[in-house]
Amino acid sequence: MSAVLTTVGPIFGLIALGFAAARLKWLAESAGKGIADFTFLIAMPALLFRTVVVADMGDARPALLLSSYFVTVAIIWAVATVASSLMLRRPAAEGAVFAMTASYGNIVLLGIPIAIGAYGERAAPTAAIIVSMHVATLWLAACLHLALAERSRAGTLAQLAKSVVVDFARNPIVVAIVIGVIWRATGIGLHVSIDRMLSLLTQAGVPCALFAVGFSLAGFRIMGELRTLAVSFTLKNLISPVLAWLIVRHAFDVPVLPATVITLFAAMPTGTATYLFASRNDLAVQTTSATVALSTAGAMITLPIVMLLLGQP
Repeated sequence: MSAVLTTVGPIFGLIALGFAAARLKWLAESAGKGIADFTFLIAMPALLFRTVVVADMGDARPALLLSSYFVTVAIIWAVATVASSLMLRRPAAEGAVFAMTASYGNIVLLGIPIAIGAYGERAAPTAAIIVSMHVATLWLAACLHLALAERSRAGTLAQLAKSVVVDFARNPIVVAIVIGVIWRATGIGLHVSIDRMLSLLTQAGVPCALFAVGFSLAGFRIMGELRTLAVSFTLKNLISPVLAWLIVRHAFDVPVLPATVITLFAAMPTGTATYLFASRNDLAVQTTSATVALSTAGAMITLPIVMLLLGQP
């Protein structure tokens, strides 16, 4: 237990520091945005590019890891869709947002720092493999879900496809991983100076990511329909990691270390990208904001428990 607290204590301490900096106005809002932009646009892409290029992938099997992770996501997405319609009686279009909030974890700004902090660099290959498809797949799923729920709002399938492709091409995380795969295939490797620079960016990226998460939380409020928040929290923070472990270990027989990282990623709270999706489509914006805040706050309790149960692989 003490080992888990030693790992997660500094992590949530940095999140709390970011939250305090925003609420107490130690930093201007523009400064917080700058830190978040640095993390998402520069530091995290540098980390993932370097990981893909130089990390020892061992016997990692991307197809196995991705399929086991996304089976979990697909089940949660389906359950959330049914719950949104039958239990919560929300409009079909809002079901797309609700399903996304129950499935889309904050694995870039929160999952990667926690995984590396808990399990070291050996967690990086699995993290890079999952992240490489996470944003693209779930954003596409949400767009398609909305298109089916309310076709007139989503436009034609051609317009939808174009919008998704443009979003992917502009996503620095996806671009960094793609370039990293291509660079690794050349066998050139990284010059020691470049590798050192990327390492420094990586070291800066992890604390900045955690600080940025806390800073962004100050803009969210836990208010809205309590039943909706409770169902989303239960699916994302409680059921998702349990289901992930059962699937990756017992259905797909994934090795212990990558299974542990995948389960930890499944336990991550709702990502802020869900709020961007809700805002872009003007659907359940307040509820989504509250879901992100509640899920992240609750993760301060649920994540240490998950990590304690997972142990040290």
